[in-house]
Amino acid sequence: MKVLINKLIIKRLKLITVSIVFANIFYTSAMVAPVLSPLATTTDAIGQSLQNTMIWASSETKGEAYFVAFRKSFQIKVPRRLTTLSLFADVRYMVWINGQYALRGPSRFEPTGPEYDSMDITRFLKPGSNVIVVVVMANAGNGKMRRHAPGLTARIDIKGRKSVITDESWKWSDKTRYRNARIDWGNTHDRIDARVEDGDWLQPGYNDLQWKKSIKIDGNQWGLLTARRTPLLRETPVSMKITNSLTLPVTLIANQKLEFKLDRLTQAYTILEIDAEKGTEISLDYAGIQYIAKGGKQTYISSDTYGFAEGSVTVKSGRATINRIQLIERLYPFDIAGSFKSNDQELNRLWALCARSCQVFSEDSYVDCADRERTEWMDDDPPAFNITRTAMAGPGKNSQKVYADPRLLGALLRRTALTVQPEGWVKAHTCSDRFDIHAKMEDRSCDWVEGARRYYESTGDKKLIREIWPVIVRQMNYFLKLRTSRGLVLAREWEVWGNPVGYVTCEGSGLNAFIYKALVDAAFLGEAIGENPQAAEFNKAANDLKMAFNKVLWNEKDGTYYSGYTEDYEKAKGGRKVNLPLVNNLIASTIFPALFALDQGIVPESRREKVMNYLFTNRDQADRIMTFYYLFPKCIGLITPLLIKKSLIRCDRNGRK
Repeated sequence: MKVLINKLIIKRLKLITVSIVFANIFYTSAMVAPVLSPLATTTDAIGQSLQNTMIWASSETKGEAYFVAFRKSFQIKVPRRLTTLSLFADVRYMVWINGQYALRGPSRFEPTGPEYDSMDITRFLKPGSNVIVVVVMANAGNGKMRRHAPGLTARIDIKGRKSVITDESWKWSDKTRYRNARIDWGNTHDRIDARVEDGDWLQPGYNDLQWKKSIKIDGNQWGLLTARRTPLLRETPVSMKITNSLTLPVTLIANQKLEFKLDRLTQAYTILEIDAEKGTEISLDYAGIQYIAKGGKQTYISSDTYGFAEGSVTVKSGRATINRIQLIERLYPFDIAGSFKSNDQELNRLWALCARSCQVFSEDSYVDCADRERTEWMDDDPPAFNITRTAMAGPGKNSQKVYADPRLLGALLRRTALTVQPEGWVKAHTCSDRFDIHAKMEDRSCDWVEGARRYYESTGDKKLIREIWPVIVRQMNYFLKLRTSRGLVLAREWEVWGNPVGYVTCEGSGLNAFIYKALVDAAFLGEAIGENPQAAEFNKAANDLKMAFNKVLWNEKDGTYYSGYTEDYEKAKGGRKVNLPLVNNLIASTIFPALFALDQGIVPESRREKVMNYLFTNRDQADRIMTFYYLFPKCIGLITPLLIKKSLIRCDRNGRK
C-alpha cells in the first residue's frame, strides 16, 4: 500500500500565466567564441565531427517558427548493415530517406549541451542513387525548446566509415508545405499550404535545380555536441474509432467533419492521406493544425505530437476525400513491468491509471502533462522516477530490459545543471526561454540535488555526478550566501500547491527544510566522488541549519514549527494575500511546516512524536493530492485510503480535477 500511494501522483498541473521571453535569433558563418558548458568536460569524437560540419540556408531571417528543407543525393553500391545516420538540428527536425519517413528529433536540449541522434538507416537504402531530406523548424521556442541559432549537421557512416557529411553540396528550400507554425507553451501547431510545392521533394526523382546551396556556419554557437543519452522514442500506431457513423474513405464538403475517439489518452502525431480540390481548407481540430490542400492526392505528416483522447477533422471549405488517417504514438520506450492487484477495485484502477500516465508523461523527458505544457520541471522526478522504479522497464543492449530505467532522470539532472544562472541557481524547468515567477523556484533546486542522490543510489554512476558537481556546488553556495544572522536562509517559499505561505519571501520552514536535505545530499554525493573537503563544508552547513531551524522556528505550545520568520510581513508577502497571523515576527503554524520538516528529515527524534501528533490533529488540512504525496511516506498512520480517494475525485482523461 505504501509503495502504491507513493507513486499515485504523476504531476500536479501548474495553473500559471504563460510568459515567454525570447532571445534574438542569430546565426553566422563567421567564427565565434565557443559556447562554454558549466559542466565538467566531456568529449565525443562523432559529436566533434558533426560540430565542424554545421550548415544552414542563408543569413536571412524568415520569421518565427519557419521550416527549411534540405536535400542530399548520394550513391551506394550495395546497402550494407550498420549504415548509421547521425544528426542534430536546431530546433526540431524530421527525416525522410528515399521518400520514406525515418526519424524526428532531436531530444530536447539546452544550447550549451546539445545532443545528436543516431539511427541505423540500412532498411531505407537501395543500390545506386539515394536521397535524404531533412526538414528543420527554426527560430521557435516554448516550454520544450529554446529559441537559438538555426543549424543542421549530419553524417552517414557505412560500417563505421564516414561516407556523407553536411556541406555546401546540400541543397535547401523554404518552398514547402510547412509554413510558419503557431507555437504555444506545449505544442507546435502546423500551418500547411500544399499549394506552394512544385512536386514531391521527398522522392529521389524530384528535380531540385531551383533549390539553393547551403552555407557552412560555425558550430561554436552551441556547446559541445554529444551523443543522445536516452533511447530514441518508440513509435506505435494507435487504433481509433470513428464515432459519427462514417467509414473511410469518406468525402467531406464545407462544415462537415469526421469525429473519432481513442481507447485512452495518447501522445501522437498524425499521418493524413487525402484527395482534395485545390484550396480546400481542413482543420485537424484536436491538434490545432490548419491545412490548405493542393489539387489531387497528397500525404501529410504533422511536425509535432499532441496529447488527446478524441478529436475531429473538419473541412472548412472546399471538398476532400479522407482516404486514411493514422495516429502514431511517440513516447519513451517504456514497458509496464510491474503489477498491482488488491481487493479494492478503485485502487486497482488507480494503479493502472498512474502506470499509463507515467508512460504518456515520458517523452524525451519526464513532462508535467500531456497537452498544455509538456515541460520538464525539476520536480517531475520524484513522482515519475518513483513510478519508473516500481513499474517500468526500458530497452537495453541485445534486447535486454533495463528495469527501473534511470536514463530519463539522468538526462533531466544534466539538462537542469545546464540552466545554471550567473548567480548560481538553476532554473525550475529546462529547455525554455521562460523567465518569470516560475523560472526560479528555490525548492525545485533542492529537488534537483535530491534527485541527483536518488539517481546515484539507483545506478552507482559517478560519471554523471562528477559532470554536474560544479553546478551542485554553485547552487548550494548560492543558498548559503542567503543565510541571515539567525542562521536561516532568506528566500521564497513554495513547495506545493495549497501552502499558505507559498511565494512569501521569508525565513520559511518549508524551504529551509528542503535546503537542509539538499545540503545533506550534496555532502553525500561529494563524499561518493572524492570531493571530501567540499562535502565536509556542506555537512557542517547542514548541521548548523538544523540547529537554527529547531531553535528559531520551533513552536513549543503547539508541538510543531512556525511557518517562517520575517521582520517585514507586508514586504515578505509581496502583495499576495496571506491570512496567517504574525506574532513576534513568527508566521503562524499550519500542517505544511510539520509536513516538510518530517519529509526532509530535519526534525530531531525527541520532537518527532509531537510533530506527528500535530499532523494527526490537523489532518483535515491535507486536502490536496501533492500534500498526500509528501505526507504518506513519513506519516503512513495518519491517512486512510478513504482520504486518498477523496483527493482523487473525478479526474478527467487529461488528469485535471
